[in-house]
Amino acid sequence: MTISVPARMAAWFRCITLITSLILAAAPASARENALQKLGKALNALGNGQHSGNLIVNGSFEEPVVGKGRYLTFPAGQSFAGWQVIGSGSVSPISGEYVASRITFNAQQGSQWLDMTGPGSNSAAGVQQTVRTQPGTRYELVFYVGNVVGGSFGTTSSIEVLVDGKSLGVSRNASNSPGGQSWGQVKLPITATGNSTTIAFINRDPSNDNSNGLDNVSLMPAPATAVLTESFEAPVTSNYTTYNAGQSFRTATNTWTVAASGVDICNVQARREVTAFEGNQTLDLNGSPGAGVLATSFATKAGQKYSLSFHYARNNGLGATPARAKVEVLGSTPLLQAEIRHDKTVGPFGSYLIFSDDFVADGTTASLRFTSLNSGNAGITLDAIEIKAVD
Repeated sequence: MTISVPARMAAWFRCITLITSLILAAAPASARENALQKLGKALNALGNGQHSGNLIVNGSFEEPVVGKGRYLTFPAGQSFAGWQVIGSGSVSPISGEYVASRITFNAQQGSQWLDMTGPGSNSAAGVQQTVRTQPGTRYELVFYVGNVVGGSFGTTSSIEVLVDGKSLGVSRNASNSPGGQSWGQVKLPITATGNSTTIAFINRDPSNDNSNGLDNVSLMPAPATAVLTESFEAPVTSNYTTYNAGQSFRTATNTWTVAASGVDICNVQARREVTAFEGNQTLDLNGSPGAGVLATSFATKAGQKYSLSFHYARNNGLGATPARAKVEVLGSTPLLQAEIRHDKTVGPFGSYLIFSDDFVADGTTASLRFTSLNSGNAGITLDAIEIKAVD
């Protein structure tokens, strides 16, 4: 890849190089190595665009500089380079060249990342940062969750996200990259309510899981208007309303069609077995009868990349049975297919998880479809759905 650098910037880089060379020539060997590491990280940050628009400071945890193959530890109450450590236990900025059990713990961006579990603390530790925002402005929070599978590193990585103290749910990465760390991207829409906004991340891995990665955190003004949003606040119901196969219902923004069995729109004030992520209503994919299939269509542009995100939990009526569903985006061909699952290992029945994934449209329209994989009249609950164009 060739990068075009304006003349002034090229001269600026030459100036930095000259000054750095003079400083390093007079410095001891250990100081030269540390200075080169810091310079490399600074230039890498510029190359990755961290100076342009990202409100998060040190989002890739490149500071403080960690020795190759090593890590540092910060307990709750301490701070480092833009971040405050919260909760209980500790967190560890760690080198992307760290190796344990023949696994290389690579970074997602740059040369360092943050281990939310710390050096064996495995508790509800986390980090937070407060940034300046404009009230009423929509932002996009993007971050990556790192997962390592095997032995003392567990099978999944789970991070809870909070904005101004309100939970946005738990992001879970179950992917596996043998011999290395597998990173999964999460994108969340946020609307600022004040002149400052506090973003927090909390480790939600079990105590026997020794790795939970966080990297490449950014908060930027939302790049585009969503082409689909849904919170199921309409049609309004005082208890619950069932829609059966062949029926359609109109919400504030979309028309949904039930393709099989039934679904329920539930008022969470009346139906205590379910919770809403936002507002007073949610949708249960299992109506009366259950195992519902629900779909809606939306406009797209062929070749455009889109991001789908939504929150999901489980109906308490399932008891110990996991809630499961299939999510699909269908164009002329299947554009996205995934299975979601919510059970007691990831949190209480009403705690919301986050789904986030991308797809590329192949025509002018596409459909979003959810299919319950449970029987009976209790299943996955859905809320806060959003599809938007991305670069």
